Amino acid sequence: SALTKDQAVSLKYFSKGIYDRGKSRTNRQEADAIVADAVTRMKGWLRLPEKERKTLGVITFNSQQQSLVQDLFDEAQRRNPEIEWFFNDARIEPTIVKNLENVQGDERDVMLFSIAFGPDPAGKLPLVFGALNRGGGERRLNVAVTRARQELVVYASFKADQLNAEKTK
Repeated sequence: SALTKDQAVSLKYFSKGIYDRGKSRTNRQEADAIVADAVTRMKGWLRLPEKERKTLGVITFNSQQQSLVQDLFDEAQRRNPEIEWFFNDARIEPTIVKNLENVQGDERDVMLFSIAFGPDPAGKLPLVFGALNRGGGERRLNVAVTRARQELVVYASFKADQLNAEKTK
C-alpha cells in the first residue's frame, strides 16, 4: 500500500548467521529467530478478540529452510499449545510457511522472510541464491516481498554492501 507506517518493512540482521551451504542448506540462526518472533507475536495476539488477531506467514528462499522453520514451529506448538489456534486449518488464513517458489497467491497480515543464504562457516558469501539466480528469479522475489498486507520483516545474515552483485546475474 502507498499509505503505510514507516515500520511496515524492516530488516533483522544477523552478523553471525551462517548458511550451511554444503550440508543442510539452512541458516539455523534465522530460523530460530523467526519462530521465536512469531511465537511472541502470536502470544500477544491471543490477548485480542479473534477478529482482531493478525494472520502470519513465513517465506524462505529455499525448501530446506522452509522445512527447518516448519519443524521448529512443530516444536514450538508442543511447548506452547495455546498457539495452535494460529495453525488450525479450519481458519480461513492459518499460519503458513512457504518458499520463494510456492508462495504465489498467499497473503497474510504479517510476513516474516528468511533470506537463509549468507556467509558459509569460513565467512565467504557465495553468490548463489537458489531460484533467484534462475530465469524469472526477479519475478519470484517480487511476488515474495508483496505478500504482506501490513508488515514485512526480512531476516538476513548479510547486508547489501557485502554483496558483490557484479559477479553474478
